[in-house]
Parts: sequence; structure tokens; C-alpha cells
Amino acid sequence: MNEQILGSFMPIEWESTEFVPYKKDWRWYVIAIVLAVFILAYAIYAKQWLFGVTVIILLVAIFIVDRAKPKLLKCRIDAAGLTINERKFTYDQLKLFWFHQAEGKLYLNLLSTSRMLPPISLTIPADYQDRLRIALSKMLPESDTNKDNFVDKLGRILKI
Repeated sequence: MNEQILGSFMPIEWESTEFVPYKKDWRWYVIAIVLAVFILAYAIYAKQWLFGVTVIILLVAIFIVDRAKPKLLKCRIDAAGLTINERKFTYDQLKLFWFHQAEGKLYLNLLSTSRMLPPISLTIPADYQDRLRIALSKMLPESDTNKDNFVDKLGRILKI
């Protein structure tokens, strides 16, 4: 397949999920509730009411988010940049890219120039890695770390 067309490249399109849902058994929920009860008991003992309310809000948020189903994202990389659904990122808004593999899934990660935007992490089909590397390396440098960030690792460990 010829990727070069008039100094550009053919658009690459794929679908990704908004996030990876983790299967949790009843033990995960029991441990989370027991941990929350101990933390709440400490908050009451220490008379840290705001901390106790924060723990309750966090626990409710985790259970609400756990019930959410991931949305399907339509991703496209072309000469203009990256498009995720309707949101466009031009190459001058992106710093670098890298790939990493975790739990049998392959991820494309892109770092934004904005400090407020976390790294963009998209699942990709395994056979797309070379095509994406060729296309993106024309526009962005590839990082040599090939690792996911701390928040993603922590999320996988805690299954949240």
C-alpha cells in the first residue's frame, strides 16, 4: 500500500474505546467497602468531617463510574492531525507519540503540548502499529520510553 500521496499520506481510521472496562468480582467490592469503612472510622475518630465526606463522595463516584459502559471512539490520523470523534488535534498541539502494550492490548499514546491535557491513550489493532508509526513519524518524534503513565498503571492495578 502506498502511504505517500502528493507529499502527504493516506488517512488511517480505526475505532477505539473510551476506556478499558475491568471485570471485578465480589471480592473487589468487599475490599473497597471494608477499606472505606476503616477510613471513615478513622475520619470520625480524628474528627476530620471533610475527609469523611470526601471518602464517601469518592466511593460513590467509583461505583457510578464502574457502571458506565465505554463509548466507541472513531479515530483518524491524516495530514491535518488526529481526530477523535469530532475533536481535532493538529500536529502543532501534539508533542510526541509512543506505543505500549498492556494486558494483551496495544496502545497509541500521544502527548499534548497543553499541560492541562493528559496523555491521549487509544487502543489500536495490532496490525495498525507500523502504519501509524510511519505516518506519525513524519509529523512527530517518537518517544523511546514506550511506557504507559503512572495513572494508567494505577488504574489497571486498582481496576478502576
